[in-house]
Amino acid sequence: MDVILKSLSQKANFTMRKNDVLANNLANVATKGFKRDAVYFKYTNNLDAELPAIQKTEFHQGNITPTNNPLDLAINGDGFFTIEIEGMENVLTRNGHFLIDENGLLKTVDGYDVLGESGPIELISKEGVVGLVEISTKGEINVNGKFKDKLRIVNTEDLQALKKIGGNMFSADESVEIEDVEEPHVQQGFLEGSNVVAITEMVELIQLQKQFEITQKVLHTVDGVDSKAATAVGKV
Repeated sequence: MDVILKSLSQKANFTMRKNDVLANNLANVATKGFKRDAVYFKYTNNLDAELPAIQKTEFHQGNITPTNNPLDLAINGDGFFTIEIEGMENVLTRNGHFLIDENGLLKTVDGYDVLGESGPIELISKEGVVGLVEISTKGEINVNGKFKDKLRIVNTEDLQALKKIGGNMFSADESVEIEDVEEPHVQQGFLEGSNVVAITEMVELIQLQKQFEITQKVLHTVDGVDSKAATAVGKV
């Protein structure tokens, strides 16, 4: 009976965790470049063992839509933009919604530097003002027709080694091999949307709620039977 109660309790805990993940996916359905998470049970034949929940990020591409903003960039295909955050290495994002700060540097909306092959990207022309910014499909940046830098776009074969760090960004430790994408396909004036499909998440949430209610009912039933059995034994 204890094994059954433990198994049911674990399933209830897993259901609650999956509910939190699905809810977070739904909350980010409009977040540019967001990648949905999924949670799975790792089953085992050992009934006494804990059933670990495995969380994975799904990296398939979201829809790419035009914005007509020259500082909005989308990567069509593999790769990530690289971001500089003090004290951290290999900070990556698929969210190409960028801006220019007062010093003419290309920044994320949170104020972090977007990196080119030469470091932070300066978009000031020789005249000391921000000129016409043109970015090729290869990520080459020109200001008023003059080459400035090339976006550093990277990728890894071990995508599951990337960790979400908030702000729609990922990080990779030194053990993860990061490589430059030789032939990226950058689209200027476009943004990649979230890869979350709202209706799919909602259906899963509804099914999950039903499963949780069934598990709770069974838990109460088994617990009641266990209590009655214990009372009966005490009377003997």
